[in-house]
Amino acid sequence: MLDLGAPPAGNGVDTPRLPSPPSSRRSVLSRWFDSWMRSLGMALVLFLIIRTFLLEAFQIPSGSMERTLLAGDFLFVNKAVYGAQIPGTNARLPGFNTPRRGDVIVFAYPKDPTLSYVKRVIGVPGDVVEMRLGQVYVNGRTLEEPYVQRVDPLHDGFDPEFNWQREYLVRRDTEQRRRYHPTRDTWGPLRVPMDKYFVLGDNRDNCDHPMQLNTAKRASFDEGSLDQYLREISQYPLITREEEVTLAQRIKQQDPEALDKLVRSNLRFVVSVAKKYQNQGVSLSDLINEGNLGLIRAAHKFDETKGIKFISYAVWWIRQAILQALAEQSRIVRVPLNRAGTLHRIGKRSASLLQELGREPTVEEIAEGMDISEEEVAKTLSISQAHLSLDAPLTPGEDNKLLDYLPDTTNPGPDDEIFEHALTESIESVLATLKEREARILRLYFGLEGQEPMTLEEIGSQLGITRERVRQLKEKALARLRHVSRARALESFLS
Repeated sequence: MLDLGAPPAGNGVDTPRLPSPPSSRRSVLSRWFDSWMRSLGMALVLFLIIRTFLLEAFQIPSGSMERTLLAGDFLFVNKAVYGAQIPGTNARLPGFNTPRRGDVIVFAYPKDPTLSYVKRVIGVPGDVVEMRLGQVYVNGRTLEEPYVQRVDPLHDGFDPEFNWQREYLVRRDTEQRRRYHPTRDTWGPLRVPMDKYFVLGDNRDNCDHPMQLNTAKRASFDEGSLDQYLREISQYPLITREEEVTLAQRIKQQDPEALDKLVRSNLRFVVSVAKKYQNQGVSLSDLINEGNLGLIRAAHKFDETKGIKFISYAVWWIRQAILQALAEQSRIVRVPLNRAGTLHRIGKRSASLLQELGREPTVEEIAEGMDISEEEVAKTLSISQAHLSLDAPLTPGEDNKLLDYLPDTTNPGPDDEIFEHALTESIESVLATLKEREARILRLYFGLEGQEPMTLEEIGSQLGITRERVRQLKEKALARLRHVSRARALESFLS
């Protein structure tokens, strides 16, 4: 039988090769795909390693770093390839290169400087943030940097992806949450809770300076925003003792709304406490900031079962926070916290005595009536002097410095020699009206002849009289100089 499957032998002609089976082709494609995926994975890992190295070692900004829009805090947010986890929710920001990555609405983050990337803070506790037709407003004022919208405007607040924003930003009131439908260009107004910052979840690369990434600054007020802040907190209603108890119980159950209400209702008290610590090297706005942090700590720790009012408990935390700021920020050399408190008490006592006596009080007068020794008062006053920078501008916004107005003491001015010559002549003319020995004693005692001042004993030895006799002649000569006719000649030099 002829074997058709065997190749003919010895005819020298190559027969065509039959097609490979499908399983063989799939094997080749699989190997190629596996190789391609391994290369892609290695490239991705290498990219992440290089990116992390450049970020950590050289502080080179990445595409997810942005500059701060407000003078104040940076907010650090950890964002992975698939988007940032939204605190308090199960949602994440959409990943890279997607048209809808959550960068169109303000959302809140806890104050946590330990996380990774910089996000733009546009609202600090107490601010009201909203967007109208694509323009962001903070406390009714236009945000300095224009907000550029780059996504499909058709996606509005009915989109399911906005549900987490409703849950996270709006009260738990079901009706209010149902009526809240933010769009891509219009949303709010939303008030920033006391324990949150509001940020824009934007990924544009516009970081001002990479070295800023290692700095976490405190939010601060300017004069205009301070006035507005005081007006706003005056609108928060006070609460009763029963409401305090209810709110404290809800705070223990991790209710952020209860914490927010308890803190807001007592913000006015923080201002009244902060005003008592003004003019000690820290601005009133910074003192209010620190006092507010103390108030928040007190709200977390308040025990309503003790039977005391919340503000009676909170005042200690507020003062401690303010004193801590004074100890750390008001002087070049840091003052211990207990010393800062003593310094404040002595300052109040000194100011009271100054108004009562019409002059600067002595150390003994300050210590009298206080449970502090004279030595302790003197030691505390020695560190209470305020420090001024010679290079600091005297007027905000101008380049005039204190150094420009200080006289040069190394070289006498042109009028110093004239003044000194006139004073010498006047003194000599007055001394000439005294007896020779009396004038001689005054010249030696006060060093008017160019030598060092001499003691009574040294003068007595030089003149051959006793120390007591020198004292009597000195007092007699000074009494004569106090006479109106002689004193008038030197009055002009005392003004």
